Amino acid sequence: MKKLFLFLIISALFTACQSDKLNDEQAKTVVEKLINHIAEAKYEEANSLYSTDFQNAEPLEARKLKFDQLNSSLGKLISMEATEVKNEQPTGEESRVTLTYSVKHEKINTRESFVVIKDEGEYRIAAHNVVSE
Repeated sequence: MKKLFLFLIISALFTACQSDKLNDEQAKTVVEKLINHIAEAKYEEANSLYSTDFQNAEPLEARKLKFDQLNSSLGKLISMEATEVKNEQPTGEESRVTLTYSVKHEKINTRESFVVIKDEGEYRIAAHNVVSE
């Protein structure tokens, strides 16, 4: 009886931890929306996909200038492909999905990495890094 009770407790804890796992496809959808919004110069829509902390780290006008410079340097968006998706649930930290994309542009191709979390009940981007290839 004690073994059954212990098994039920462990199962309940394991299930509770698993319920925090984020959905990879939803994370990919948010990232791909962001890439498209930036390419289409829809900067306010792009900004709304970032987490609250990310948005508060820099004024929107400064971010718009960076997006303009990025679009000018890279050229028109041609395609994007997710090359790595890693769903993580670190102990004591919030669940996250780390994604890496290979993005082709007219002038320069990039490798872009993103960290997606659940922020205020929605999937949002907590980190975004762009490196030219």
